[in-house]
Amino acid sequence: MGHRADKSFFEKKRAWSKRKDTILEYYLEAYLPKVRRLNRPVLLVDGFAGPGQFDDGEPGSPTIICAKAQAANEKPGPPVRVLCIEPEPELFEKLQHNVAFPFAESRKGKFLDYVDEIRQFAQTGTVFLYVDPYTAAEIDWAAIDGVSQQIRLAKMSVELLMNFNTFNFVRWGLSALKRQVPMGDHVEETGETDISIEPPDHEGLTRVVGGDWWRDVIGANRPFGQVVEDVATRIGAALRERYAEVCWVPIKGRRNDNVPKYHMFFGSRHPDALELMNDAMVKARGASDFQIDLFAEDDVDQMVLNLAPDWVPRGELILRVIREAFCRYYRKDIRGRIESLLKGGRLVSETGKVRINDVVRVKRS
Repeated sequence: MGHRADKSFFEKKRAWSKRKDTILEYYLEAYLPKVRRLNRPVLLVDGFAGPGQFDDGEPGSPTIICAKAQAANEKPGPPVRVLCIEPEPELFEKLQHNVAFPFAESRKGKFLDYVDEIRQFAQTGTVFLYVDPYTAAEIDWAAIDGVSQQIRLAKMSVELLMNFNTFNFVRWGLSALKRQVPMGDHVEETGETDISIEPPDHEGLTRVVGGDWWRDVIGANRPFGQVVEDVATRIGAALRERYAEVCWVPIKGRRNDNVPKYHMFFGSRHPDALELMNDAMVKARGASDFQIDLFAEDDVDQMVLNLAPDWVPRGELILRVIREAFCRYYRKDIRGRIESLLKGGRLVSETGKVRINDVVRVKRS
């Protein structure tokens, strides 16, 4: 299945697409210098590439990925390759033109066609997998999992950034179960949803998420927005079977929407990657909650104290806060609040000092 959007989808870049691509751009900028220190070749995969650029001149994910790869390849270190996959002939032709770099390769076909090749690369190299289909119906969970399982089989670095249209998946699930699909506030503007796509059947929905658990979750008698969040939570739980660090954030079609259009999921085996992604997403928002909410210091202070009842290294405590409040605070902001709590005597360090590093343990006083 390819892009089933009409051609108008690529005429201009919508606000929610800009949010997703900003996160991608910020993350790769920090990710590539760090991962190249592993001294292994790097492969950046755009599994649902599209044309690479919108008709209004705005860059798509393939050109953003290539720009970051080009910058990395200009510096000493292992090579960074880019693989862009697109099945639609017209979009593929544009893609070839827009990513004509010596380190980049465009492949015509479905993401599923190249899973074995990507999995083979992951055995000796580092893979970053970007999965951003136009519709959730294009996702094949087994294919994504086939690459992700190399984390344990080959003990190599595989990271996943996936956009999942939870809104429409729940709507399709309700339709498949012969349940009423909510209208009103949940309906997006024309052209901003894949409402024209033929809904997957029961088997198709099970293929998308890798199991039939969706029947019980979507069939539960709960508000529509809560069901959307429940689906996101179950997808996150499935990713945790492969990745040590998993997080996700809602992406709204419009700022005032009650229900998110997408959830952006991130999976990595390394906590450093979680910190990088957290900071990238906070940056993409334009500010941390410290700059938005005058009461944020009180909020994060209490969170820090709750998460440090016993001795814990400062670095681990920072990670606990990030996991608890993903995409809300920069790492440096959390570190600053820990120092403030040490100064105020609400936290104590095992060295008795206020100025400490990440390996020094702290606890609530």
